Amino acid sequence: MNLITFLHIILESGFALFCLLAVLSVRMYDTEGRRATKVIIAALLTNVVINIADVLAYVYHGEPSDTGYIMVRISNFAVFTGMFVLLAIGNKLLDTLLEERGGGADKRPRNAVYGICCAGVALVVLSAAFRFLYSFDDQNVYHRGFLFPVLPLLAATAVIILLVRTLTERDILPDGEYNALMCIWVLPVLGMAAQTLYYGISLANICNSIAVIIMTVVFIREIIDEISVKKSFILNGESVERISEDLEAFLKGMETERQNRIRIRFTVEEALLSIWQRFGDLNMVKVIASIRFGRPSIRMEHVGEAYNPFSKTKSSAEEWSRGLLASAGISPMYSYSHGTNIMKIPMRRMSVNPVIVIIFAIIFGIISGSVAMVALAAGDAQFVTEGLLMPVYDLWNN
Repeated sequence: MNLITFLHIILESGFALFCLLAVLSVRMYDTEGRRATKVIIAALLTNVVINIADVLAYVYHGEPSDTGYIMVRISNFAVFTGMFVLLAIGNKLLDTLLEERGGGADKRPRNAVYGICCAGVALVVLSAAFRFLYSFDDQNVYHRGFLFPVLPLLAATAVIILLVRTLTERDILPDGEYNALMCIWVLPVLGMAAQTLYYGISLANICNSIAVIIMTVVFIREIIDEISVKKSFILNGESVERISEDLEAFLKGMETERQNRIRIRFTVEEALLSIWQRFGDLNMVKVIASIRFGRPSIRMEHVGEAYNPFSKTKSSAEEWSRGLLASAGISPMYSYSHGTNIMKIPMRRMSVNPVIVIIFAIIFGIISGSVAMVALAAGDAQFVTEGLLMPVYDLWNN
């Protein structure tokens, strides 16, 4: 295996795993209000299938066995059809984002792109029988057919339509979504242009992966911004209630369990009421509820003399409040710096369903193990297994 093929397998396998992790990241948030969620997850999973199929096509390339014969044909078919499916999903994503912002009334560009994608898939299906797009020789080596340029031309036509539609609706799209969509349209075209001139590494797939991941990062950032709280209040009974309602929306957006939401809200309300009673109506309180590196936290600040509303007293209500948080694994923190009282409630790191994590871990093991089998020589594979993996396995069992 030459260096280019090795790097290609590593890159596409890595992007497949990264897209799986991105799916887990999206699933950690409550995104019922965003119709684009399912479209982005579909794009990520489609990209996983394309990358894995392309890796298998390279692994079995030139292997004239029965397994190689079947895998190369299935993999190439999956890659070419998957590219047009991914393009159709991108078209759906643009349409959904425009509808969320109140635009996208003209559906003709959308329908035209769907028609082009259907035509592309139909050509790939027909080529499997008549071999006018690509074929394989007796050594199971892939060769482009005389009509192969039709595929990138179809894809480029669809991208031009999507590009024009994106530019036309520029005013209603936020900067992050607009820039991410431009990456989705432009990067794969550049990769396809380079790949058409030079066959040896799937630059189009790599560019697709980068673009889809950029879109996912922007989408997750928008979700975090939507549920985050960063406001200042003049503390009184009404503002305490509004702060509590904002925190309820924040905690619900992170899919925090209902009993824990009640515990946290009760503690925050008790702390704010304690501050209000101590400093009066004119005290300004800044409330920040945000997520950093997957760990949410609530932070409250107010200027004044040092006063810790979480301080230990013999009050039965405060003891009960601390007991509620302790049962949820949450410990409030207080500090005083440069005349500012700072109260922070760090929460547990966000997580997903353990069953989903196990399934993804199995997929991760299959992909990484397969790549290692292909990339490592027999002696190196034996050393990794017996010298590294088996001791770790024995240590875990013990």
